[in-house]
Amino acid sequence: MSPELQEQLFEKYPDLLPERRTEAPRTPLDERGIECRDGWFNLIKSTLEVIFQGQKWNNVGKVKVTQIKEKFGHLNIYTSASRVLSNNTYVIGVLRMASNASFRVCEVCGNKAEFRDHVYRQSLCEMHNLEYLLEQDRKNQ
Repeated sequence: MSPELQEQLFEKYPDLLPERRTEAPRTPLDERGIECRDGWFNLIKSTLEVIFQGQKWNNVGKVKVTQIKEKFGHLNIYTSASRVLSNNTYVIGVLRMASNASFRVCEVCGNKAEFRDHVYRQSLCEMHNLEYLLEQDRKNQ
């Protein structure tokens, strides 16, 4: 994700996305930032907002995001709650919802998408899928 969009998320959700550490122990979020394309920005922002509101109003325990990345074509958000508070069904449900929704959101532009099982699994809209296929065709010529 672009540094500008990452900065927006870090500024808006400082309790969920803590300031990046330079000393140990470091999380993948500290080391690599948000590891996905810009198209999922609004999905990630909405997910963080739902978790934030859950902490505020639903007595959800303290949650820290440790990693945000694309893996096998869908969004994965890892938190301290998903590991330590395995009984925290609210946070786990929100994270699963975001992961499932990412299959239908283009990871490049954020438009409606389909899951594409090319060489790399991706969630792409028609336009970005066509661009990907044309690029692969040029490489194979």
